[in-house]
Amino acid sequence: MTVGDLLLITALIWMTGGVESEYYLLYYLPIIVAAVRQDTIVGIAACMGAIALYSLAAYYAPVAPPVLALEPSHVVTVAFSSLTLVLFFGLLRREIKVSEDLRDTLHHSLRRVAAVYDVAHAANTGADLAGVLSVILDHAARATDAANGSVFLLLQDGQLDLMRLVPLPSG
Repeated sequence: MTVGDLLLITALIWMTGGVESEYYLLYYLPIIVAAVRQDTIVGIAACMGAIALYSLAAYYAPVAPPVLALEPSHVVTVAFSSLTLVLFFGLLRREIKVSEDLRDTLHHSLRRVAAVYDVAHAANTGADLAGVLSVILDHAARATDAANGSVFLLLQDGQLDLMRLVPLPSG
């Protein structure tokens, strides 16, 4: 999509006067979009393509009198400002990704703390063993996306206490 945009903008610049055209500012749009939606490398590639196409359109534009020399300072200004935008938006995109990852990590940690709190609260409020095991099973099932589950107690003599089976509540 960026290549098509750059070619369209180049045609517009070529038809409106080359170096004298103010439409060269439109080159910044696909460069910024490439840097934000893709990554910094794609943004830099779009920037280099834009500079090459701008130079060609500005030099070969059908203006009278013909443009024989393209001002290098103008091309350098467009190039450096484009690269600055690419780097800025690339860094901004990276910071947003880090923030999203941090938010996800914080959300998971908060869920774990809430589970520990619920189990401790059930144990401290005088709930019976079946109630505490039910809370533990509920949190374990949610953490693992399990459809059903059970808790078995191991007695001191190494036997399983099948009487203390706590099935996962439905719902």
